[in-house]
Amino acid sequence: METVETLIVGAGVVGLAIAQSLASSGREVVVVEKNNMAGQGISARNSGVIHAGLYYPNNSLKARFCVEGAELLYRYCNQFGVSNKRIGKYIVAATDAERHALVQLQENAKANGVVGLRSFTGVEMSNIDPELKVKAALFSPNSGIVEVSELILSLIGQMERCGGVIAYGTEVLGLRQQQGKLEVLAKDDASYSLIAKNVINCSGLGAQRLAEATTGYKSANIPKLRMV
Repeated sequence: METVETLIVGAGVVGLAIAQSLASSGREVVVVEKNNMAGQGISARNSGVIHAGLYYPNNSLKARFCVEGAELLYRYCNQFGVSNKRIGKYIVAATDAERHALVQLQENAKANGVVGLRSFTGVEMSNIDPELKVKAALFSPNSGIVEVSELILSLIGQMERCGGVIAYGTEVLGLRQQQGKLEVLAKDDASYSLIAKNVINCSGLGAQRLAEATTGYKSANIPKLRMV
């Protein structure tokens, strides 16, 4: 039975970014994707926004990864020629109640490590755009946009350049623990199995299903699927 060092399930942005990082460090990497193209799941259905990390709860992994990840993503895109723009964004308060919420948002963002935030009064915003009638605004300079399709192609190219491979049209049905390794049950035109020393589950909305189909994996460790 064939053995691979690291198998990544899912060729979305997350799976490909991990694959690219591991392959560039010299690891053997195989990515399996049930669709016939990469990035056809959640990665094809997002806004392409690079978030600065304003909104997430303090000390949460989301806040940490968003702040650090934004800078890493800008750096990667600029290094490898992926279209992106750090355009910034305004969060505006149209009422006094919203102005109070804006102050709280700014405090939360600063606690998360977001830098460069700038407050504007309603008058200052009117000077920027006379048609804009607001009480206050908060400007986030690190918010931006990225061309997702270019990012996906770039990650694939960098991964393959370092020896990583992708198997399209291949769905992982389940995993069985076997002497410190994992037997991977998969199918393309036919069902087959292989052995992986490490498996990284990046299957998006199918992540919980795959975790549940992994023998010996405690259900208590599987986070609930949240549509947010």
